[in-house]
Amino acid sequence: MLTKEQLQTLADGEASKMFGPQQGRELHARLSHAGALGEIAWQLRLAAQEKWQRGYCLRRTKLEAQLREDNCGLNWGWDEVSSRSGERGSPRADEPMTVLVIDLPVGQVVLNDDIYTGRRPPAYRGQIEPSELTDLRIAAFVELVLQHRTPEEVCYAIVCLAASDDVDAEAVPTSAP
Repeated sequence: MLTKEQLQTLADGEASKMFGPQQGRELHARLSHAGALGEIAWQLRLAAQEKWQRGYCLRRTKLEAQLREDNCGLNWGWDEVSSRSGERGSPRADEPMTVLVIDLPVGQVVLNDDIYTGRRPPAYRGQIEPSELTDLRIAAFVELVLQHRTPEEVCYAIVCLAASDDVDAEAVPTSAP
């Protein structure tokens, strides 16, 4: 598993600097060369942008449709988690929140759905981890897909990063063996 520092190094890569309409189109075009994995990376980036602009709104992205079409072997699904409503220390009861959980090669991401709809199919199979690194993991995943294209190359780059002692961006291999 990658450390927070390694995730941050990846997140600060080329993709993080590609904002604006023209650069966004260029990023999408480059990610599309990675096939379904690239489209999932693009939809995750859109979902992250939505979060910062309006809160996660998965309805405005095609992330779920892309995962259903071809999930590239990723474990994903919907689940419910309890969310404390109201003020801190409030005696109010926990409220259920629908989340989309995706196990990416860089770690698990948990995206809140914008509207409570209850559990949807498919149900997530696995343990949900704390989601404080979701945005960092999305950014790191987008950068890895941008650089490495195939699932095998992405996984190989992650193994190399996890095995290295220093957090140097140049330690990421440019291609799989």
